[in-house]
Amino acid sequence: MAMPRGRMIWKIIHPDKSCREFYVALDWCIARTQGEESNRQLVARCEAEKMQIDRGNVAQLPEHWELPMRTVVLARTTGGTNMAAGHGRDKSYSWVICVREIDVLERLFNGALLNGNRFDSTHYSRQRPYTVYWARRNGMASITVEDEQVFAQQVMDQLAKSPYACSALQRLSGGTANFVYRGTLTRPLHRPETELETADATTIVIKLYTDFVAVNRGFPLDITRCIFEESMLSALAGFPRHIVTSSSHTLVKAPQLYSFDRKTHTQILEDFPDTADLTTILESSSVSETLPGSCSQSVGLALGSWLHSFHEWASAPAQRDLVARVGPNEGMRRLKCLITYDSFIEILERHPEVIEDHKSTLEHVKAFMKYEFERPATEAEETRGLIHGDFWAGNVLLPNGPWRETQSEQLPNKLFIIDWENAQFGHRSVDIGGILADFYERNHFKGVAASLQAMVGFVKGYGPLSEELAYRVAIHAGVHLICWYYRRDRNAPLPYPLPIIIDALTLGRDLILKGWAKDKAWLQTSILAPLFADENLV
Repeated sequence: MAMPRGRMIWKIIHPDKSCREFYVALDWCIARTQGEESNRQLVARCEAEKMQIDRGNVAQLPEHWELPMRTVVLARTTGGTNMAAGHGRDKSYSWVICVREIDVLERLFNGALLNGNRFDSTHYSRQRPYTVYWARRNGMASITVEDEQVFAQQVMDQLAKSPYACSALQRLSGGTANFVYRGTLTRPLHRPETELETADATTIVIKLYTDFVAVNRGFPLDITRCIFEESMLSALAGFPRHIVTSSSHTLVKAPQLYSFDRKTHTQILEDFPDTADLTTILESSSVSETLPGSCSQSVGLALGSWLHSFHEWASAPAQRDLVARVGPNEGMRRLKCLITYDSFIEILERHPEVIEDHKSTLEHVKAFMKYEFERPATEAEETRGLIHGDFWAGNVLLPNGPWRETQSEQLPNKLFIIDWENAQFGHRSVDIGGILADFYERNHFKGVAASLQAMVGFVKGYGPLSEELAYRVAIHAGVHLICWYYRRDRNAPLPYPLPIIIDALTLGRDLILKGWAKDKAWLQTSILAPLFADENLV
């Protein structure tokens, strides 16, 4: 079926009311009414909200498309109050909306819509009549080279008269949400004498936050996440960081926050030069040199021990003020739910042979977990509290060079835990299940044996779980594994043969179903067997 041609350019005024203007190129936008509202009523409601709609760009979709309800196409809107991007009602954004039945549209448009660019607006009271998503054809609204240069120059100018003035910036790879740079300081930064590294710092990390994903202007992101990360990093400066296990002595720490400008949403952070993230190390051809012998298990052991101590520390009465500051990070809680429990059934439905006969149970799981995400931060329990929220191997840094089996407090191994903007009040299974599934992904898709050893070490390091928590971990691990499908580059072809992908989706489905059914016998023979060993359950 032929699609209308032409590209619409959406002009977005930055919410800080500066002169910066962003232009988002979109090809297609769909909106549908709910209930019995007609297209005319939809337009009237938009006009009542002072949305200036170009009537020439509103069209009825052909009836033979057989969409569930009367549907309109909005090719362009300008001005008015933002109703779709979720940034608040007083900011000037164009309105981009699309149909909720995204799977129907994907079939019509040959799978060209990108579900990751959707936004459920029903969280915001002004949009109760509609459910709103973003959709786009022909790739993401990418950041151009010129954009990169503008952002980098803004950072350089902002820091020019501060102690953090830089002679050069290097864009760091690995993240997708923010613009992150390594800055070479014009003058070394003196470290406090209490720091383990006594040498002055010659580099810093600069993290620039925007209200959209750094790799895609079309994906809105709650900019208040930087304030919650500031609170977490400030508190973590006093968190116990020395992990002693049976195999090594390890220093685990988060980066020190040097400075934070709330007006420009810019953080200045401690740099960890000469490091690599654990994902890169595990997938490297030289992993046996960096993590020789049983060292991958030792790394997992240290990570598990640290995460357990963090969860306990964050739940202690002494951290009540921190919970009060970080608990309201609703933007990241909604995003976490969106990219996990709101998405996994949608992914499985792309492959009907995986979901047939199981959809009803999976819908029950989804409804329960969405309810859990919506529970207020005041409802603390033993397994609910502050969590990292994005705990995976890519957010763990190790110094370059081989890991050592050492018990030296003077020369410990080191692990650095980064990216705390997703810190939120949630269930511990999100952190535990997320990293276990992430470790397994390295093995399933890339044959990394060391990642399975890291799983074993992590389970041992975290320590025994209640059966109830272990079942929740299994469910979240299954969801996380399935949602790999959306974490990949969806503009590119599938990176692995379809049978391998189907196997991963099927395993994820089974982990969810068996965790929900509390089938310990099955789980004891699964990839999570170490977690469900009798000695690891209390």
